[in-house]
Amino acid sequence: MLVRKLQIRLPRRITAYFLLFGLAALVWLSIGAVYVVHSVSDSRSESTALRMFGRASDRVVLAYLRNKGADLQATLAEICSQCGAEYCAVISPTGEYLGHSNRSLVGKPVSERGSTAERWGEVVRVEYVNDSGLPIYEYGSPLKSNGKVFGSLRLGFSQPNVWHYVRAGFHFAPLAFFGPACCMLAGAVLLNRMVRPVADIEQQLFQVATSPSLESCELREVPNVGAAALGWNRMVQRRFNGPSDTLQQRIRQSLDEGRHSRLDAVLNSVPDGVGTTDDDGRLTYTNRPMSVLLALKDVVGAGDGSSEAPAMIEQLVKRWHLSESDALLSPENRDRAVVTELTREENGQRRVARVARHPICIVDGGKHEAVHVWTMRDVTQQKLAEEMRDQFVDTATHELRTPLANIKAYAETLALADMIDVEQQKQFLNTINSEATRLARFVDDLLSVSSMELGSLALNKQVTDFARMLNEVVAKVRPQIEEKQQTFEVVFPDKLPEPELDKDKIAAVLVNLLGNAVKYTPESGRVTFRVNFTDQQIEINIEDTGVGIAEDELPKVFDKFFRSQDPRVQEQTGTGLGLALAQEVVRLHGGQITVESEINKGSTFSVLLPRG
Repeated sequence: MLVRKLQIRLPRRITAYFLLFGLAALVWLSIGAVYVVHSVSDSRSESTALRMFGRASDRVVLAYLRNKGADLQATLAEICSQCGAEYCAVISPTGEYLGHSNRSLVGKPVSERGSTAERWGEVVRVEYVNDSGLPIYEYGSPLKSNGKVFGSLRLGFSQPNVWHYVRAGFHFAPLAFFGPACCMLAGAVLLNRMVRPVADIEQQLFQVATSPSLESCELREVPNVGAAALGWNRMVQRRFNGPSDTLQQRIRQSLDEGRHSRLDAVLNSVPDGVGTTDDDGRLTYTNRPMSVLLALKDVVGAGDGSSEAPAMIEQLVKRWHLSESDALLSPENRDRAVVTELTREENGQRRVARVARHPICIVDGGKHEAVHVWTMRDVTQQKLAEEMRDQFVDTATHELRTPLANIKAYAETLALADMIDVEQQKQFLNTINSEATRLARFVDDLLSVSSMELGSLALNKQVTDFARMLNEVVAKVRPQIEEKQQTFEVVFPDKLPEPELDKDKIAAVLVNLLGNAVKYTPESGRVTFRVNFTDQQIEINIEDTGVGIAEDELPKVFDKFFRSQDPRVQEQTGTGLGLALAQEVVRLHGGQITVESEINKGSTFSVLLPRG
């Protein structure tokens, strides 16, 4: 129980504050210790002491030679101060102090202490302990002038031990502990101010957690210290100043709002339209795609199904074609799942949507509420793909069955007939060869379409004699034109450039365009093949006076497997792949192909190719 009370009264952040102030105290103590050590420690290494002793010896000899010892006392005091030595003295050959940093010892006999510890030539180091108990290193050597010894120099350095540092540290103890004490005092005041409201909040929350009901708990405000205390006070004020909701209800409402916002974000990211309707069929919720499909000004929120809410069926009738026999309108299907497809016209094109309705039952507060969940998806592209697939199957079946039937019939005739003259045999064989060529061309078109869809349709560009290629194209289509007794007008400039392109593929494009012009132009009609060029591009125009293309079909002429619904076009054989392949070949060359047409007046296909 004591541990739990401490956990209530002391929040976890107190640990961080204690660590912070403890670190500050340690830093302060470290600074004091460094200051004490720096103040009481002035020991020198052996090399430094010898170097100082050598310089001091030279100065004493120089001072003795200049003034015969008149300023010896001042020189020794200055040397002692600069070297940081305990004392500096000059001893006569008879054993008396000629000079000493302590004037009271001048003229008195020298008392030798300690024993020799180290020797470097004439320099001797003696170790002893002075009257204060401090170890002393005394360096001594003779002083000579003109080869004669007139005395010796003694220089003593103190060597403090650990206890000396401890004793010296007591002098600075008040300074070392005063700073941390101030930090701890300030930290205690700050912690007391911050901890009190937080501890009070945690104590009230503990009561809430252990009480059987939230209403029996007494929640009170705390001093406004920090964001946590301010937020707690606002929540308590809302509890007492609100209309009639309890804090528990408000918390539940807040959680529900957060859950609804996340659900809205998920549903709005779904491409399908999603909505709900109440038992009367009025919309209570729509995501953004559903609002677009129904042409609503804005999304419908989670409402209560009031009379102002739009009805789902009315919105569908306004925007989509909904027949009276549709399954959505049948009373028998009210409690059943229904899936149907609706259509409408938009910009001259048919749009298709798949609509699904699923009944569900929601239990809220013991009440059962019958609602419907609606989903709506635009399946126009899927329908177009299915139509193109069906059209391709029909076209492929026709293009394969007809030539195979002809080949089989003529081959059986050749095999079974006994009396067939040579000319008739040649005619049968030419028919078989023509139908086989037709099959091979259809297979080649299918392979080219597959390569085009995979992006692997490659070009073999090379410098091309454009005039020669155009003449070859004209030679290939001229027999068809003569067979239908059409007028064929060829307009070429006197001199044509030699562009870099794939000769075979461009020739196939032109043969296909000219072949279509001849195929869909009636007898005695006109086909014009015109070529012009500029500095940047080559322009090829193929005009005819044929059946033309309806305005609503013009955007689809370059689609794969597309063929016009005009009966005059349907009676002609074709796969619907030629123009799609032509467009892809021209695009790979960096050019463009366009068409202009008017029904019953003819068409003009224009091909623009770069000259370079």
